[in-house]
Amino acid sequence: MPPATKPSGGRGRRIGLIGGAVVGLGALGVAGTWAFVTLSGGGAQPAAALPSSTLAYASIDLDPSASQKIEALRTLKKFPALDDTLDLDADDDLRRAFFDWMQDQATCENLDYDKDLEPWLGDRAAVAAVDDSGDPAPAIVLQVTDQKSAEQGLTKLMHCEASADADDAGDIAPEMGWKISDGWAVIAESDDAAADIIADTEKASLADDETYTDWVDRLGDPGVVNLYLAPSAGKMLADHLDDLSGLGSGLSPMDLGVESSGNEPVAYHTDSAADDELDEARAMLEDFAGMAATVRFKDDGLEFEAVSDAKQTDGIYGTDGADVISTLPDDTAAAVGMRFADGWLGTLLDQIKTTEPGVDDMISEIESGWGVQIPEDIETLFGDSAVLALGSDFDVNTLQQSTDGSGVPIGVKIHGDTDGIESVLDKLRGSLPPDMPVLDSQVSGDMVAVGPDDDYRSELADDGGLGKTATFRDVVPQAEDAVAVFYVNFDANDWLTNLAESDAEAQENLEPLAGLGLSSWVDSDTTHVLFRLTTN
Repeated sequence: MPPATKPSGGRGRRIGLIGGAVVGLGALGVAGTWAFVTLSGGGAQPAAALPSSTLAYASIDLDPSASQKIEALRTLKKFPALDDTLDLDADDDLRRAFFDWMQDQATCENLDYDKDLEPWLGDRAAVAAVDDSGDPAPAIVLQVTDQKSAEQGLTKLMHCEASADADDAGDIAPEMGWKISDGWAVIAESDDAAADIIADTEKASLADDETYTDWVDRLGDPGVVNLYLAPSAGKMLADHLDDLSGLGSGLSPMDLGVESSGNEPVAYHTDSAADDELDEARAMLEDFAGMAATVRFKDDGLEFEAVSDAKQTDGIYGTDGADVISTLPDDTAAAVGMRFADGWLGTLLDQIKTTEPGVDDMISEIESGWGVQIPEDIETLFGDSAVLALGSDFDVNTLQQSTDGSGVPIGVKIHGDTDGIESVLDKLRGSLPPDMPVLDSQVSGDMVAVGPDDDYRSELADDGGLGKTATFRDVVPQAEDAVAVFYVNFDANDWLTNLAESDAEAQENLEPLAGLGLSSWVDSDTTHVLFRLTTN
């Protein structure tokens, strides 16, 4: 072990170390899915080498389950540009590829991968922040396959950090140390700090922590990158919020977001408004129950899923509104939809008003200009659920040249009180030129279709079959329960590849894309957010 070093002054350098490691892990995540030497998978994860007091955790697993490896190779090999750029095969060593990439970014002289890293570096790693007497302390965990080789390799890495020369034996990076235990190297602010992390882990590890395992279980299958944020992270940040109160001192009203008339400021964030904002943020952080997320390959696609406490979205998203997006035409190119809770806009405005004192004036101007009541009329207009859709036969030139929206297959479909919706639309249409069809509408059952193009508006009003299409079901698997959805079908009328018709290489790399979905749903007390990008 190198001699223990005494930390000196602040944690800027140490946090920078962790930031660099995060970037490194990100690079591993991009390329790592190519480097699957075997199909074994399984085994201990870095969470086993960190204490239960861990506040935040991000891990990379280059030896995940066999299904993850197969899906990753099958998905990424479809893109010629990725295949050519990464130039990796299934039996390549990703650690070497990452080492080469790091050397290109900042060369470390005399550091040799085969001699200094390959003999000991494992397939799993993590960056974390652990609780250090009420303050976050950074840590890195690396899987170690040979302790003696790891000691030598880490020593060279620390020389590099200090002098960019692995053979400069006179220099060890300040404010960095490590200790190896049970197949893991823990890198921290000093040798003593690393030893303390190991001692705390022996008492209670993150892998055995009930809160951590609960969030991981809610998330389901782990992926190649896994993230966790503990409830204590929110509470710790809440305790430090007052430290932010002085950040605005010395700033002029214009620096603080002043609205002005001429040269005179008419409104700005007062100390009272700032206090209200901090109080609201503090309450949310103290109520934070934790979250987890993962990046995984599944069913010919890449997905990111996150789970968090459902209380964070109370009062905005509804859970019993109609699944409007599934009733769109089956060749829909893109759509975004949402279900609304009763009184959602009033709730949202109340939240905004605590930090934006000029909102009431803005609302008054809209009400007088458009003849509507806010929030009542807007809540009626959007019903209990609504979706904005774009048809697949859209033309870019028409989108750019149409002054009134005619000829553009775009519109909004709303489920709700049709009479009430039409009444609000009448108010809004009264403020538009008579030849402006953008708010023309058609009622069908308990749905209202609104849009400028007669033909597409009629299509929207019908009960379409989007929800039954394979692409939609693949990227939005929880559509019937989703409170918010964003959907794109890249194959609809081949619009994406047609946009790149003048670039054969771009077309070749866009061709594999099938669909994209971003959706959120509530399951009991858990909010799920899922992003899926699929290939043909």
